[in-house]
Amino acid sequence: MRLLKESVLQIWKARKATVRDELANAERAAKAIQEKLDRLDEAFLFERSIDIETYDRHAEKLREELTLVRIDRHQANSKNSTWKASWRSQNAFCRASPPTSGCSRPSNSGSGSNNCSFRTESRSMETALFEPP
Repeated sequence: MRLLKESVLQIWKARKATVRDELANAERAAKAIQEKLDRLDEAFLFERSIDIETYDRHAEKLREELTLVRIDRHQANSKNSTWKASWRSQNAFCRASPPTSGCSRPSNSGSGSNNCSFRTESRSMETALFEPP
């Protein structure tokens, strides 16, 4: 169970880092596109350095790019939520599983703690075993 836990945690950390990178890249791209849109607006509205056709063509293209980046960001957030849900499911399974699975049912003492065989002595550490960092 300990090796399994360590493997799962390594996978979780790698996936979390990947999602964090995807989100950061999407945020950077969205910010860059928004800055281009702002400069385009400024060139058209205030400086009058471009005509309406040029403005419309570039603005439409940039808005499409911004929409695609926002979709990518949303998908990365959805992936992150799916992984968190998997952790919650594992936690619920361990809390409710029979002793043959390596876990025992929660005690009736009302403490709310579970009795998994890989549980540490500290309650705060127990949470760390089940909740992703």
